[in-house]
Amino acid sequence: SGMPKGDTATLANLATMTSGIPSYTCSDTFTNAYFANPAQVWQPQQLVDVVKGQPASFPPGTKFDYSNTNTVLLGMVIEQVTGKPVAEVFKEQIFTPLNLTSTSFPAASAELPSPYLSGITEQGQPEGKTTNATNWNPSWAFTAGEMISTLDDLHVWSKALATGEGILSAEFAQKRLDSLNPTVEPNTPEKSYGMGFGRINGWIGHTGELPGYNTTVYYNPALQTSIVVMVNSDIPTASGENPAPTVTTALMQLVEGSSSSPSASASASAGASTGS
Repeated sequence: SGMPKGDTATLANLATMTSGIPSYTCSDTFTNAYFANPAQVWQPQQLVDVVKGQPASFPPGTKFDYSNTNTVLLGMVIEQVTGKPVAEVFKEQIFTPLNLTSTSFPAASAELPSPYLSGITEQGQPEGKTTNATNWNPSWAFTAGEMISTLDDLHVWSKALATGEGILSAEFAQKRLDSLNPTVEPNTPEKSYGMGFGRINGWIGHTGELPGYNTTVYYNPALQTSIVVMVNSDIPTASGENPAPTVTTALMQLVEGSSSSPSASASASAGASTGS
């Protein structure tokens, strides 16, 4: 209720980032409040209220534009439909079936289980300064990124995210894959976004960014290969790119180049994985 074009945007529009609903994280009102008090606990309704009264970026279904508001709204729908906290739903439908024992939805907590790496960021700081964002409260992201995990768990998740194996029916998994077919700009055959995941050439997965941490998770069904990169910094490279995607692109090129040799092809078919 109250979202720009919320009377015509569908759940599928939210999941494919084609709703036209702006991202609350692009609002100076939100970012100023967040960086003024990174320990603040945010409620989902507070997050989506940031864009109430704003015009839609475009009519639903006509373009692709990544918006964290979409994913927060989907989380709110999950809680409304199930009558349960989203943390409980994730545990029942994803973490337990996939045996992701080190993955959690922290809710209002800023605690990380030991051992952990401290996260370093420049966001919200004077130019040229960095700070430790490890204990900044992640509730500002809700279902758009409020997650804790490990390299091993994300290795398992990479295949499930791309294929639906272990958590989705074959019919719905195929529906998600079909959603990757580019139908609206700026999606292309080489790079497109579908229902909750993206595709870069043959690699299917997602990125994750929040102050102090940068993560990518991708799986290539043809090569049966996963690439998971976790960086405890979100500070961009000299060329302005996020660190984890930069490493991931290089690893993709290495894997694709080696897959042409017989020995590498045999290794890939056995489910080889690459991590950093």
